Amino acid sequence: MPGKQHSSRPQVSTGGPEPELPPPHTWTSRAEGSSEISAERPTEGGGSQEQAETGTLVQTPAAEPAPFRLRSAGLSRGQWWLYGSLAALLLLTSTALLVMLTTGQATAILQAQATARAQATRQVLASASAQAAGTAQALATQQAAIYATATAQSLATAQNSQLTATATAYDERLSQITQGQPAFSDDLSSLDESHGWDQGFSDAGTGCFFNNGAYEARAGHPGLLQPCLAHNTNFSQFVYEVQLTITHGQEAGLLFRASSDGQSYYLFRVSINGSFALDLYQGQRGQTLLTGFSPAISSGLTQTNILGVLVSQESIVLYVNEQAVGSVQDHTLSTGAIGVVAIDDQLPCVAQFSNAQVWALH
Repeated sequence: MPGKQHSSRPQVSTGGPEPELPPPHTWTSRAEGSSEISAERPTEGGGSQEQAETGTLVQTPAAEPAPFRLRSAGLSRGQWWLYGSLAALLLLTSTALLVMLTTGQATAILQAQATARAQATRQVLASASAQAAGTAQALATQQAAIYATATAQSLATAQNSQLTATATAYDERLSQITQGQPAFSDDLSSLDESHGWDQGFSDAGTGCFFNNGAYEARAGHPGLLQPCLAHNTNFSQFVYEVQLTITHGQEAGLLFRASSDGQSYYLFRVSINGSFALDLYQGQRGQTLLTGFSPAISSGLTQTNILGVLVSQESIVLYVNEQAVGSVQDHTLSTGAIGVVAIDDQLPCVAQFSNAQVWALH
């Protein structure tokens, strides 16, 4: 708003010449909004005119009016009760809703936990049942295995005991028989024409002959079996023994109940590895009746073994060094000559025989 004007006291004329005044000027304050002071010379005129007032004009910057604010009116008591009731109702509703949600979540969580515990319990019970069943099955299997093993061991023990008893009986019988007078005896150191031993070679390295105080059988072709028979012999029930030494090759043995043409016979053979077998030959057909290993056999080349058979009715008992190693029942051939044999199992065989004896059974 504009500032008020203040008039200065009028100047009094003294009646002399009027002094010269400086030219009017306007003074402006240095700072914006400061007071503006201006001095003007009085208006020239007659002395009768009222001397113009000379004074100071003070102007102040207009002050901006303060904003007008309406003062809010207060709430009535009814309004306070209404708003309070609404706030309380809202609070109760929110609390109830929160309780419901919390209760529902808690119920769901508890139900889930209960379901999980029930499922875990079922799994534990099922696992325990399975483990119990598995344990029972394992125990049953183990017991069955133990029972089977014990039974097998008992049977094996019984069989071994029976075999031992049988072998002992065979040994005792052999000892009793061989204490008597033999029906046939030949040391095989030289030819005895009365026995009719085979002599000669079918080709180089294969044949039967007497050599260096022994009867020698040779087989010089792979897979070849060379029999050497005493053609003037014929036995049905008997004990036959002969001493064998293999100097080359692997297998050799003795023959019994052989036909006159040498096409059918029983062959008892042993190997330098400690094995033995009983074969039946009829023409070109061969059949193994019994095979096995025995510690009674002295294994290796140049080792001497006494081979023997006890033949009675349908029973054939095999002996090595006067110890029973096996027995078999067979009645295919009932009688025939005795002999010896050399066998070429991929290696040429040279076998020497001596001290052949036969005890006849009555």
